[in-house]
Amino acid sequence: MNSPEPYKIDRLLCLTLMVSGSLQSHPVSAQIVPDATLPVNSQVTIEGNTFTLDGGTTAGSHLFHSFSEFSLPTGWEAFFNNAGSIDNIFTRVTGGQISEIDGLIRANGGANLFLLNPSGIVFGPNAQLNLGGSFFASTANEIAFAEGTFSAIELEETPPLLSINVPIGLQYGENPGEIVDRSRISGDIFGNATTTGLQVNPGETLALVGGEIRLEGGNLTAEGGRIELGSVGEGFVEMGTAEVGFPLMYSPEQPFSNITLSNGAIVDASGNGGGTIRVRGGNISLFDGSQIRSNTLGSGLGGDLTVTASAAVTIRGRLPNLQPSALQVRIEGENATGTGGNLTVEAPQLTVAKGARVAVSSLTPNPADGGNLTVRAQRVEISGVGTQNGEPLRNPAGEVLPSQLSSVTSGAGNAGYIAIATESLLASDGGQVTASTLASGDAGIVNVSAEDITLSRRSIEGSEPSGLLARVEPGATGNANNLTVEAQRLRVEGGARISASSLWVGDAGDIAIRSIESVEVLGVVRDDSGIPNTDNPSQISALTTGAGNAGDITIETDRLQVRDGGQIVTSTFSSGNGGNLQVTADDAAVVGRLETGIPSGLLARVEPVGDVAATGTGGNLSLAVDRLRVDDRSRVGAASQSVGDAGNVTISAIDRVEVTNGSEISVRGLDTGEPGNLTVSGSILLDRQGSLSATSQAGRGGDIALKSPNLQLRRHSTISAAGSTFQDTFDGNIDIDAETLVLLERSGIRTNAANPQGGSNINIRPLDGVGVAIFRSPDSTISAAGNLSVEGKIEVDANEPAELEIVDADEISRGCLGTGRSQFTATGRGGLPPSPYEPMENLELLEDIELPMIPSEDAEAETPAPLVEARGWIRTASGQILLVANFPGDPCDDRR
Repeated sequence: MNSPEPYKIDRLLCLTLMVSGSLQSHPVSAQIVPDATLPVNSQVTIEGNTFTLDGGTTAGSHLFHSFSEFSLPTGWEAFFNNAGSIDNIFTRVTGGQISEIDGLIRANGGANLFLLNPSGIVFGPNAQLNLGGSFFASTANEIAFAEGTFSAIELEETPPLLSINVPIGLQYGENPGEIVDRSRISGDIFGNATTTGLQVNPGETLALVGGEIRLEGGNLTAEGGRIELGSVGEGFVEMGTAEVGFPLMYSPEQPFSNITLSNGAIVDASGNGGGTIRVRGGNISLFDGSQIRSNTLGSGLGGDLTVTASAAVTIRGRLPNLQPSALQVRIEGENATGTGGNLTVEAPQLTVAKGARVAVSSLTPNPADGGNLTVRAQRVEISGVGTQNGEPLRNPAGEVLPSQLSSVTSGAGNAGYIAIATESLLASDGGQVTASTLASGDAGIVNVSAEDITLSRRSIEGSEPSGLLARVEPGATGNANNLTVEAQRLRVEGGARISASSLWVGDAGDIAIRSIESVEVLGVVRDDSGIPNTDNPSQISALTTGAGNAGDITIETDRLQVRDGGQIVTSTFSSGNGGNLQVTADDAAVVGRLETGIPSGLLARVEPVGDVAATGTGGNLSLAVDRLRVDDRSRVGAASQSVGDAGNVTISAIDRVEVTNGSEISVRGLDTGEPGNLTVSGSILLDRQGSLSATSQAGRGGDIALKSPNLQLRRHSTISAAGSTFQDTFDGNIDIDAETLVLLERSGIRTNAANPQGGSNINIRPLDGVGVAIFRSPDSTISAAGNLSVEGKIEVDANEPAELEIVDADEISRGCLGTGRSQFTATGRGGLPPSPYEPMENLELLEDIELPMIPSEDAEAETPAPLVEARGWIRTASGQILLVANFPGDPCDDRR
């Protein structure tokens, strides 16, 4: 006691000779060497292939070891021979060399082991743990305590260890070393595990916290416990305490390095109740079938998986055995009755590609609910399917395996929701966000909030659309849930889809889209030679092919564009009822038809599948717009091609509706199903074979009701209600309330039926209660198979020249100011002078051989004596119209 230094030197000398002799008799490529920096130093003895680590400094329930080197050759064991009273073993490596561990590390009792080496740690394929407690591997410079630090860099600053309590964090330098894990799970031919990778006991914590973290085929397992992966560039990581394990907390401003999992690496906290996994880094990448998963296998509560990156999260690829790269939280197994945990991804960029998945699932037959999936990122990209040598991988059923963010239930439990908040979402080449049920449980809600959403193209062989999908799969009795999209701009193109579907008994969910600036549904997928695949247009669709009902589609936007074969459609193909389609927009345009005949459209359909009739009722289609343009052979309509009745079409336009170039707005019954009714309000222009129609093949025809200040039909355009031509039917009527009605150039309004049975009537009434002005060319017709009724008609034969006798324009006074509702329609040749005081310009063309015409002098308008303004008009018995000064009920009096 009076001469501690000689005692210490003698002890160190003895230890050195012992270790030296052991290493000479057991040559190894790595070693464990104490550094003699502690009050009571570590001792190392070698027996066989085992390093036994005794000594070290004890402080309460803590044991401190310090080594200049700490490495473990293949097949060797490092045994920390601690007392049973020890809770935590803190081990630092101070010599500046990487720790290479390819053997077994074990300790007595339930002690936790902390391994600290700022230079780096590499776990080889045979690395294993046999610990009663948790394991922390860190390349921090020091472990912080309330009273000071246990440093691997500043050895002279080691505090009095006897006063140290629990650790509070890890302090990292500017360039912390990397941690590499290549540990493997392997077994013998009888299925017995021969190596288990880095694994701790159930409920314990397994943590790798360093600079770069690389799992190169490595395995980390903490059954029902906690796994922490942290890649820190510099700074302090706080260490907390929890009911399960030691949670780590990072500063938001902290720089982070990268975490990479490759070659089928697995991080697994599955157990009776799923464990908690937290991954924190700069770029976090999972390749080649690597997975991070926490599954609930029994009655316990599921743990959460949280992945947070300061740069990007990338999940890509599958193994040839079809194992996807994945972030995964499930409740699964015959005996699982607990709940699934939640999965959260936060990063500036999330990429899921080449068949990879981010998934929450309930895969147990028991009523156990799955967890929720939440993504918060500036940009989300989901693309492609699993491939090998450029060809798509397929499951045993022959199906390709798309990249997905998914929530699924295959049992009695309900699936969790999917919530995505991002500035930009891109799903391409088969990439999907999908929520589905395969059994009696209900599928989860899908909620996407983004500035820009682009859904583009299909998988390379064409079977899988890119898109947002909510589905009741074949055989499922559970219901799908709703799909909600909030965006500034939404674009669906190249055969991509937003779809809510029921393929069996369960009801499909609703689709609600609110895209402030625009919604675009464009085109179809085309092959390399440009030929369109007409079976797969770009779509927003709600459909049922079974007994379940389809959901509704609701769209709100400033500008809606449906072009080049794109469609927004609700359908029933079986006994379930179709959903309703409701659009609210400032400008809506439906334009174009594919060269194969598929129209762009807003559609509500009843359709058979082969010879199997569809008996469900079709949904209604309603549009509330400022302006609607239906152009270039496109279609807006509700139709039944089977037994079930079609729905109604209702259009309300503040400004106008234009149907041009062979396009149509229609209700149709093309089989025994009856058509619905067509109602349009707003100014209407039908031009170049544009049509409004109600067609019935059998049964009652649909009615057409139009309320239009200005209704124009030009160039072979029609309004028609056509019934069966071979049997008695009560066919639809056409009711028109208008101020002006113009029919020119072989246009027509007609009803047609073999025996109208009291229907097929045409009723034309004034919209404002005063009268309706009808301009009709001789080659245009209004004909009714039933009765034709016209009220308040002011009919103008639009033959040329118009033979109307009018007074001089200079003698018409503007006593009444307009209210902004009046309209003027000019037909025939000629034009109007700019004002009553200017002559009409000559519009004829002159040939060179003619002398130029000398125009007459302009007539100057004389200032007449004040005239009494016309206050109204009357019609004489002969049909002549006279302007009069005194008119009962003068409307001008009400406007002043």
